Amino acid sequence: MRASLVFAALASAASLLSAAPASAAPPAPVQNVHVTSTADRDGEVIATISWTPPADADGARACAQQGVQPATDPTACDVYFDADTANTTLDLVGGKTYTFSVFAYAGAGTAREFSAPATTRPWHGSKVRLKLCDFPTYGVPCRIDAVLTDTRLDSRLQGARVELWRGVPELNPDWRLFDADRTDGDGDAHVRVTPRDEHYFQWRFQGVEGVLASTSANAKVTPRIRVTAHLTHSNASPGERVKIYGIVRPKLDALRIDLIEYQTTPCRSWQFTGQRVTAKRQRLPNGNTTFGYVMTISRSTLGTYRFEVATGSHRGFTYGMSDRVTLTIGSGARGSSRSAPGVPAC
Repeated sequence: MRASLVFAALASAASLLSAAPASAAPPAPVQNVHVTSTADRDGEVIATISWTPPADADGARACAQQGVQPATDPTACDVYFDADTANTTLDLVGGKTYTFSVFAYAGAGTAREFSAPATTRPWHGSKVRLKLCDFPTYGVPCRIDAVLTDTRLDSRLQGARVELWRGVPELNPDWRLFDADRTDGDGDAHVRVTPRDEHYFQWRFQGVEGVLASTSANAKVTPRIRVTAHLTHSNASPGERVKIYGIVRPKLDALRIDLIEYQTTPCRSWQFTGQRVTAKRQRLPNGNTTFGYVMTISRSTLGTYRFEVATGSHRGFTYGMSDRVTLTIGSGARGSSRSAPGVPAC
């Protein structure tokens, strides 16, 4: 009886051992590891890794390690993916330097055995910065600049193609390629834009061999209203009537126009030199783009006076400001004082 029990126990143990998976032998390493990268609109870098698998492999682990040292252990990767094909993609953090390794494996589950890694040299991180023109104005060409930097070496990238993308100002802009340029010897690129509507802009660098892709932050371009102003006279005498007139673009409904006056003598309590808003204000009828003020020159003080016309912000456009126009109260004006302009009350 005891012998039969011992035999049964041995038979049960043998069956358990035969049911346990045997460890596979490590396959040969992969060959020809190749990396490319792209950057999406949110600044995430997508690295595409391809390789030539060995005949005895069941798949491979693609591994990205931050820094200049590759991962030598398949369990110590910052980002990885197991693929049964000869390529895969990894989502990386923009601006960081990565080194890539690919480990072929045979078997499955806990019995999986990995080959020695095939590694790449460090891939440099990059950063592209967008710089807008200072005062984008409706219908006036302005320049949008890109500055492309190798973040690992902290140096500018030369001769690289960067793309300017444009999107409508919505929660999820419909991004479309607007134009492209190559960076010069200072790592700068430029594209001229003539703003006529509110848009988002973004630079994208899709990477080159050994340098990962990057995307700039979004920049919203809201053009200023374009205002031009003219005077019927550049000099006048007291009592004379002078008209300041001009045009605004684009055509907007119920746009308010303000006349602003500057005197040559600084106003002591104001931040800006001699600025005071006159009582003159107009609201243009719908569809009207022209304005005009008629002023009767009542000053008896000689001097130079400057005027400009300003608008408030309006439906996707920021305020507009004309160039200053100059009016001089002539020295030969009847009844004029020959004293310098006094300091106005603020």
